[in-house]
This record gives sequence, C-alpha cells and structure tokens, in this order.
Amino acid sequence: MYYEVFYEDGSKFKGGDINNSRWNEQPLKPITKIIYYLPNKKIQLQGYNAYNHIVERAITLNSKILSIILMLMVKKGNDVLIVSYNLKNNKIDYDVKPFGKEYRNGTVTGWKEGLEGKPKMEII
Repeated sequence: MYYEVFYEDGSKFKGGDINNSRWNEQPLKPITKIIYYLPNKKIQLQGYNAYNHIVERAITLNSKILSIILMLMVKKGNDVLIVSYNLKNNKIDYDVKPFGKEYRNGTVTGWKEGLEGKPKMEII
C-alpha cells in the first residue's frame, strides 16, 4: 500500500507503506485529491474539507497478526466518511460518524486540510 496526495498548487506527495505511511511528513497545503494504491484496488477521494487515515492492527499475544485495517477518513461538514479496508481479506466497509467520534467514539489527530468541493469517492 502507498498513496499519493495532490495539492491545490499542482504539487504531489508520495506516501509510504503500511508500516510507515509518512502521513505527518507531507507539506501543510490544501489537498485536492488522495489516491490509495492497494492490492487489486485503487481508492480515490477528493472534494472533502479534511483528510486522515489510521492503521489498526489486531495481534495475538504470540505476535500473530489477525487483521490489519486501513481506515481512510474524509470530513465534509460535521460528518466523517470512514472507508475501512481489511488487508487480510481485501474487504471494504463504509461508515459515517459525527466529527469528534470518528474512531472508537472519540477523535483522532492528524487531520489535513482539504480543498472543499463536490465530494467524490471512487474505487477502481
């Protein structure tokens, strides 16, 4: 998994992988679009006023990985659309939560400003 962030000024940032996404290394510029390149899928998000993602891992006591879920989050108004991609079984789920309760009924840090427009989510 990696991703590309496209900015209002035409520049781009190439993110890292599932173990080091480099999310906090990107410049502080308004985002116009993000494309996530996943195994057998591409997810494009654009037109939202804020963007975020987290990686959730479920690991047993003997270090066996049970699941790895990439949670893509986009904010429009007070709503957060969450696109969850399970890397173990390639399953995608969707949910909408109020901002401030987007992850386990609480907020997450790391939100990046987006250039608001007509929201669009595309899975290819």
